[in-house]
Amino acid sequence: MENLNRQWRFWFPRGTDLAAIAPAHADHVASIINGQRRRSLGYQSPTALYAAATVQR
Repeated sequence: MENLNRQWRFWFPRGTDLAAIAPAHADHVASIINGQRRRSLGYQSPTALYAAATVQR
């Protein structure tokens, strides 16, 4: 969890006015962070796990 907070703080430093952030930029940052593999998820990314869980059969 601490690493995830550090990643968000890299993109949005403390004191950043989030109301001034464009939604497209926030989506871009979220896609970068969610695309990174995590040890707690078996070295898979949250995006890949979500895609696998929502596959239409």
